[in-house]
Amino acid sequence: MTNGNNQISTEEAVAALETLESTKRKLIISFRPPLWLDFLISLFVGMTVFAGTQSSGNSIWTFITILSIAATLISIFSWYIVVRLRGVKENFVPVGFKNIIFHIARTILVALVAFGLIALYKAGFLWIPYVFGPLSAIIMSYMLYGKPMGEWK
Repeated sequence: MTNGNNQISTEEAVAALETLESTKRKLIISFRPPLWLDFLISLFVGMTVFAGTQSSGNSIWTFITILSIAATLISIFSWYIVVRLRGVKENFVPVGFKNIIFHIARTILVALVAFGLIALYKAGFLWIPYVFGPLSAIIMSYMLYGKPMGEWK
């Protein structure tokens, strides 16, 4: 391996790779919310799915859905402020054409799943909210803790 005109030894290359890996781990940890906030956001997302599925024609479940969406957004925004105060700037808009298409497709898929859950509940499958509410909370918790930067590698 060379650096301009200088030859880099194997030990130096290994040390550089270890430094890069250490920096990446520190960056991931700085993006990861604390466990209590991870639990809160996941709980609010699960509550949103549960109440949203049961909200068909019932004003109290619609009200709970709106409250849980507001609580989710407030929790995420508060974590964004904490990360910003640490000096890390997050991008809300995906960079690159492929990432934009991926995010649009993911948004459409989530909307279709949400409408599908409501349709299944209206069709008489009363167990749907009890399964998919906690399942969405578990998935959100994994995404916040395991993949805080949204990396799929």
